[in-house]
Amino acid sequence: MKQMSRIAIAALFAMLAAGTCAHQYPARPITMLCWSAAGSPVDIYARVMAKLLSAELGQNVLVAFARKKPNFINIGGPFTISGHRVAWEVFAEAATFKTSWVPYQGGGPALTAVAGGHIDAAATNPGNVKPFIEAGKVRVLAISSDRRLEDFPDVPTYKERGWDVVRYQWRGIMARAGTPKPVIDRLASTIQKAQQTTEWKNYLRQVVQLDGFQGPDAFRAQLVQDMQEMEAVKKKLGL
Repeated sequence: MKQMSRIAIAALFAMLAAGTCAHQYPARPITMLCWSAAGSPVDIYARVMAKLLSAELGQNVLVAFARKKPNFINIGGPFTISGHRVAWEVFAEAATFKTSWVPYQGGGPALTAVAGGHIDAAATNPGNVKPFIEAGKVRVLAISSDRRLEDFPDVPTYKERGWDVVRYQWRGIMARAGTPKPVIDRLASTIQKAQQTTEWKNYLRQVVQLDGFQGPDAFRAQLVQDMQEMEAVKKKLGL
């Protein structure tokens, strides 16, 4: 108890010394140092407190913790290698830290693991997260789109938090190789028209997804780019 009192007093003096700048604190990311071994009660305390401080102070304490303890924080997501895994590794590289990836059969099971305290966080789609948020089981830290989502207006983007990363998990329709071009063009036109209907827009709202359309050529280029990126990530991870 005496030690706790001294810490409290020191913190009070530090805030008083800051003067009129105290209300602006923190202006940059905070680093939390933990002297105890990984997995110890003190270490677990530090991890929990870092998450709570990030929410209250608006700075990247959890990221700073991950930098100090590479591969200690567990991130869950679909499968050993997937678009989610690639997106997470791109973000982790931009934020200069490493984590341990825990594969699940989908985003739902990964979020269930987060809610149960089995892993620290998950990388998944907004539609998977919404029921868990409504139940008070999880909290969204950041999103990878270039703008905030209507369903999570208070959640910042990666770019707002200081990381120049924008990633999307797309959905698409493919046809068998060799399908005649007139057929491909007809299908593409029909799909684009369908995405303008009220029913489609209602669907997007229900599953918390953003709208977007790419024609055959643009989608093919996107697919090739994503496959190349995935292969690069697999090689880097030794998969």
